[in-house]
Amino acid sequence: MRLKEINIDNFRNLNNLKITLNDTNNFIVGENGLGKSNLLDLLEIIFNTTGFKENDFFDINKPISVNIKLSLLDIEKGVFEDLFDPTDSSIINLLIKQETIEEPIKFYHKETNLNIPSNIVKSLIYISYNSVRNPNNELNFDKKRGVGAFLNFLILQYLKENQSQDNKVIDDTKLDKLCLSVNEVLNKIKPLKDFSVEASIDDKKEDVLSKLLVLTENKKFDLSGSGCCGIQFTALMTLSILERLLKVSKYRLQKNIFEGENGKRYTPVLLGIDEPEIHLHPYMQRTLVKYLMKIIQNLDEDFSKVIKKCFDIDEFIGQTVIVTHSPNMILDDYKQIIRFYKDSTGNITVKSGNEIALPQQEEKHLLMNMHYVKEAFFSKCVIIVEGESEFGAFPLFAEKMNIDLDELGISIIKASGADSISPLMSLFDKFGIMSVGVIDKDKYEEKKAKLSRLPNLYSTAQWDFEEELVKYYYDKKDFKTLKEILVLYDNKGEERSLQFKKLNKTIQEYELECPELTEDTKFAQVEETNVELLKIMYLSWLDINKSTVLGRAIGSVIEESEIPKIYADAITRAKELVQ
Repeated sequence: MRLKEINIDNFRNLNNLKITLNDTNNFIVGENGLGKSNLLDLLEIIFNTTGFKENDFFDINKPISVNIKLSLLDIEKGVFEDLFDPTDSSIINLLIKQETIEEPIKFYHKETNLNIPSNIVKSLIYISYNSVRNPNNELNFDKKRGVGAFLNFLILQYLKENQSQDNKVIDDTKLDKLCLSVNEVLNKIKPLKDFSVEASIDDKKEDVLSKLLVLTENKKFDLSGSGCCGIQFTALMTLSILERLLKVSKYRLQKNIFEGENGKRYTPVLLGIDEPEIHLHPYMQRTLVKYLMKIIQNLDEDFSKVIKKCFDIDEFIGQTVIVTHSPNMILDDYKQIIRFYKDSTGNITVKSGNEIALPQQEEKHLLMNMHYVKEAFFSKCVIIVEGESEFGAFPLFAEKMNIDLDELGISIIKASGADSISPLMSLFDKFGIMSVGVIDKDKYEEKKAKLSRLPNLYSTAQWDFEEELVKYYYDKKDFKTLKEILVLYDNKGEERSLQFKKLNKTIQEYELECPELTEDTKFAQVEETNVELLKIMYLSWLDINKSTVLGRAIGSVIEESEIPKIYADAITRAKELVQ
């Protein structure tokens, strides 16, 4: 049982919204205050409570109405009897409604309006986690709340399993001696003696054991006091899954289990997590999300053994919904991304990657680039550049132009080649993300008929980034700024020598009118008046050293007035789109 689609009306700031979900993983992204966490709260209320409260109603005079579409596996189809979508027997459409704050939530079959008992809908176990939970209040065996309840359950399970063979977990004889020793002192204290107060052994073995056991890091440090928030929160997040299963097992877990023809026992689980990246560094963020995906898709054998031992569950029918502000949490599949944003009229809009269909060739380019462009899904506008040098230079160009990209929500991303710029602009447009593309003239001319139709795609006036930069100084017959970049970036500075084969190749590529060179040449050997050779030298050197670091060197040295017009125009256009 998986959530495929949800339509929301009149719940907090989520009104008249449709959200399509991926069958496995969903990453909810967008700016603050758009209702991403409200979506998780909505799922918690529907699946784990009996009704909405007054502040859940956007308009108190209207009902909260939610339509959800669930997909069912073959082993689950009987749970709703013969109620299913008229066109697909594996789909059930439900209407969830609460008319007023005094009434409970009611569940209906959408097509027939027949009432459906809430316990049937709650066959899907919703497990929630939010970052405001405090590990120190839960990661203890003697706590009876939160994940502490599951840790305590492990002690109870052990005592139950070993009751007939080993009931003497604690040596009573030695404890009796301890009590006698303590009471020799206490009995001499009159208030205690008068009221017969003395030390005795707790009859509840589980309470004693829960105080003896602690979670430690490397068998040395108590986890609750280790100071490592990352370990504490990842442990809390994972144990929260088991805590919820334990709570459900006390009153309805058997109703949530479906047995297949293979004899395996399955339970549907929807895991909702709000900002799991808090307290975690980037590598731990990536490790955590991959681990959670393995758990929910039954790919972690050890965790599968835990749910089998503790709850007699073989596998999850699992799905995740993760609200995040971190690109590190997103996997390399745009179809798993759901973006919240405001449209031009100020209304909250949602775009789901699962609804986007792209041509195969475009999708291929996107999958190659996804690892590098995730930040774009958190931006209002994206500037897409072709090469490493532009990627390094553009943020500094913007700074020289007194444009704060971070404040405006503009990100710079590098496409893996010119062929990826058009597919990326298309993808961002489908997600409601504005974009500006910058492509070299040589690549633009190859596909001009197609690319000329793209709005906000800028092509260099010269052949590429290198010639765009060099020609400005060539026209002025002044290479001092380029010399400054050379000295800043290259440890050999003007003593750098370039091979004549590379120089001749540059002459051919840029179709320059210059006789063939026969010797390697140092920058220091070239007279300042020999602007033709200096142009060839700098074009060659910039091409050889293409990199983000070189781009930053370029951006840090040149003045605002020296920024090639095409790049200044692209940055200005991105600012205009955002504003």
